[in-house]
Amino acid sequence: MKLIAGAPKTDTVVTFVFEGELDGLQAEARANNFSGKEREVLVAYPAKGKPARRIIAAGLGKKEKFTTEKLRRAAAAAALRVRSLEL
Repeated sequence: MKLIAGAPKTDTVVTFVFEGELDGLQAEARANNFSGKEREVLVAYPAKGKPARRIIAAGLGKKEKFTTEKLRRAAAAAALRVRSLEL
């Protein structure tokens, strides 16, 4: 699931991913045991060529079981991680 319109050029981008659909973050996810399950949050510092210096990915769980409540929880988890990084 991508909620970004256009190509952002900023320090941090938050994205939401379904379990197993890592949207180009496979290497970072593998290195951090992140699969996109519910309540998982990944902070990645990808190589050049990505839209931002830091990408925060919040897991939504399985696509078939997606609800707006799961999106709300993922957004809250991402916000807590942003706060803990003092961004």
